[in-house]
Amino acid sequence: MNIIRTTQTLNAQSKQLFRSYSSLTPSQHLPKKLNFPIKNKFHPVDSIKAVNKTRHSIFKARKSLDRGLLKKAEDLLCHLKIDLASSLYAYPTYALGLVSLKKGYYSTSEDLLRDSLRRSEAIDNISKNVRKNMIESTNDLGLALLRQGDYGKSFSNFSKAEEMVKEEMLNDNIDLYFLLPAIYSNIGEYYREFHCYDTSIEFHARAHNCLLAFPEEQLNLARCLLNRGQLYRISNQIEVGKEFLDAGQKKLISYLNSIDSRPTPNHMDWSKFLMEYGHYYFSIGNIEKARKKFTSAKDHFISMDNSETPDAIINMINLAIIEKNFPTLPSAQSDTYISEILASIQSPLHKLKNQRFNLDSYEIDSAIQSLVNDPIQTTTTTTTTTTPNHNNNTKAASKNTNITFKPEITFKPEPSKVKLVEPLAFQLMFIESQTQPSFGLKY
Repeated sequence: MNIIRTTQTLNAQSKQLFRSYSSLTPSQHLPKKLNFPIKNKFHPVDSIKAVNKTRHSIFKARKSLDRGLLKKAEDLLCHLKIDLASSLYAYPTYALGLVSLKKGYYSTSEDLLRDSLRRSEAIDNISKNVRKNMIESTNDLGLALLRQGDYGKSFSNFSKAEEMVKEEMLNDNIDLYFLLPAIYSNIGEYYREFHCYDTSIEFHARAHNCLLAFPEEQLNLARCLLNRGQLYRISNQIEVGKEFLDAGQKKLISYLNSIDSRPTPNHMDWSKFLMEYGHYYFSIGNIEKARKKFTSAKDHFISMDNSETPDAIINMINLAIIEKNFPTLPSAQSDTYISEILASIQSPLHKLKNQRFNLDSYEIDSAIQSLVNDPIQTTTTTTTTTTPNHNNNTKAASKNTNITFKPEITFKPEPSKVKLVEPLAFQLMFIESQTQPSFGLKY
């Protein structure tokens, strides 16, 4: 049997999968305890080969997902052939939940992650890998609930995931310690939702402290540094935030150079990194550099086929806000440019609303209303120049000519007057544990 109930759904486009979660076989049709060994569900000769192939495909999908190659990851997972009674079933279900989480399909992600947990909990003799999957599913379920504004259940899942890791460590299973940074990072994001920035900074610092035990985790270290930089910037500690932003940039570029030799990295974190630098430049009043960074981020989202993700939509809204308040085009053209942006995000934004994305928390609806209703700000300066009259038959005369032009905008805007929409935090993801941690590090 396949992960998808019907052959038609199996061969459908990945978009159709998430439009109808009912196409996935519901776990309630399975027995509460799955006692079927994997080897009894594959042909005896090919059992080990089949299991290894499935695991390898799941690993490849997770690697693609970590890079932001969402459609590739989705395609790999949707074409797996795996027995519904197999203990492996929980893994692709969890990975599909991560795909939908990255895409902003939070309601679907919640369903998939809950299903993964049910599958894992129904397995006898839970192994370390199954336990790891349960902890990750619980933590990411909390994030999916957070994005939907279900704060109580969200925090409950984060706390449960943390307790599960600590319980494993008490049982001398320290291998799962590496899951703590992702949990602390999500808790930090939880407190950011309530504008409790000091507490949020504290939890991201905890995540950073844990990550120092895993120096090979360059990408997650970069993500953590960039998250800390974002929080310091939001809390108006811009120079401190810039230090973390620069440190995160160094880590991120080092990591991306190690996996990709292309001038423009094929990694979604690069899109988000460009966004974060755009926010920094805006915060110090360099509007034109901010505009360039947001434009580069837009192009990168499009190049990776991720233009309908929440961050990509937020980035487009910010480009419209900048043009609205600091226009570079004549009034009519600015109106057209902003209208085109709003039209381009209408459909993906509708999908996010259907997926219960809590738009109010990020003030997206209010930003769009402002773009629609408020007039475009015009910034012009009038200057007078003297044009000499070179008429040989008359005394030299001068003529005053008024010339109106738009100067370069480099002043620091009032945050209360012009406010951008903040992007989501960088999500920490761990493909596998590669080293034993060294404890006692502090940051």
